[in-house]
Amino acid sequence: MLHRTASKAGWLAAAATVALVGAPTAQGTSSAAQTGAQRSGAGTWSAAPRTPWGHPDLQGVWTNSTTTPLERPADLADKAVLTDEERRLRDAKVASQVSFDRAGALPGVGAYNEFWMERGALNHRTSLVIDPPDGKIPAMTAAGQAQRGVLFGVGSDLQLTERFRRTGADSMDYQFTVNAPGVFTRPWTVATPMARIDGPIYEYACHEGNYSVPNILTGARAQEK
Repeated sequence: MLHRTASKAGWLAAAATVALVGAPTAQGTSSAAQTGAQRSGAGTWSAAPRTPWGHPDLQGVWTNSTTTPLERPADLADKAVLTDEERRLRDAKVASQVSFDRAGALPGVGAYNEFWMERGALNHRTSLVIDPPDGKIPAMTAAGQAQRGVLFGVGSDLQLTERFRRTGADSMDYQFTVNAPGVFTRPWTVATPMARIDGPIYEYACHEGNYSVPNILTGARAQEK
């Protein structure tokens, strides 16, 4: 396990501890392991690679894109994890609701359609918040409410702990815990699965310029003739 602590000056001073955690034993393939990570966050993979210096190897290009909400929806108040069938049906419904391809989704012309979006999919978890058990960010203290909206009001007593756990050859579970007694009434934890993707990564609104610039220059040279 690797711990790293950092602090920032001023009222936003914070201590951050990063824990890189290897996965416990069991078996899994890339897709199956990712599904398992989505359901519980517990690692189920026995072949977690190590760096030459012995730490879990987290190298690669990873995405945490997902349509799972941060907090649990009201209609799922008593349900922490979806069944396979429930996840399939709800994933299709959410994808349809957020799609830019549906009629009237975007006003005017010139906007990007769904082809350009990387939304990920719905997890088996009903919220990214896994603690408290109700899937909700806990209430703020009176002091926290007083400074709400000012850079999220994290305060100088913030302790942020991050954990990365390999759950398969192409999957990883990422968690962070926020402990800020001066702002929140209790600590809270978020977990989201991450999937390995082929790199490199391009920001599409900029990468399209890699194609348009040669065309612009070609047109300019043609006008000069």
